Amino acid sequence: MSATAFYVTAELAVSDPARVDEARQALQQLCWHTQQESGCLRFELQQDVAQPTRFVLWECFVDEAAFLRHFELPHTRAYLALGLTVVVQHFQTRAIVPTPPLVAAAEVTRYQRGWDKLKQVDGEAGERVIAALQDIAPALAHYTIAFPFGEVYQDPVLTLKEREIATVAALAALGNATPQLKVHLHGALNVGCSRAEIIALLTQMAVYAGFPAAINGVLAAKEVFAERDAA
Repeated sequence: MSATAFYVTAELAVSDPARVDEARQALQQLCWHTQQESGCLRFELQQDVAQPTRFVLWECFVDEAAFLRHFELPHTRAYLALGLTVVVQHFQTRAIVPTPPLVAAAEVTRYQRGWDKLKQVDGEAGERVIAALQDIAPALAHYTIAFPFGEVYQDPVLTLKEREIATVAALAALGNATPQLKVHLHGALNVGCSRAEIIALLTQMAVYAGFPAAINGVLAAKEVFAERDAA
């Protein structure tokens, strides 16, 4: 249906409540005739369930001239002559053309899955990271949730505890990701790692990533433990 067509919404009230059925039948016949008009694109009748004396007509004509011609036709004149209804309001509207969402529906679903998983794993620490990105890089915040947590973390092959152990090890080995390491240290504790397991894991990084990485990792863990104790 064209967005440039002539749209009208009309609310009608039955003039005599005892004649509701008669009014409905007359409106139904008016709808049938009007829908046959060459200039009519839509003429739909609805009755208020809670207030049966109230009707709404959704009307659409190819242009305003077709709408005005509608009132000159015999079936419209015959209906009006019955005096069964009065117009409560009658106003022109316009069609709002649908536009594609900025993010596809599938992406929204993936984002929501990711957000739920982020809260499960990293809790408030992860939410704070995302919040810090929203005002400067909202797309990056979206990707940070939708891909790792909305996709990778959904794979059931590894448990959340195993995933966080792997993540903590990788971030500690990088040596330049302390803020992210602290977030995932919280995450590891949230999903079942003990403090002893975390210290053992970070100590092992001395073998494969060097003593500086292991020491920095342990110091980051010390801060996380203190934060949790304070809370």
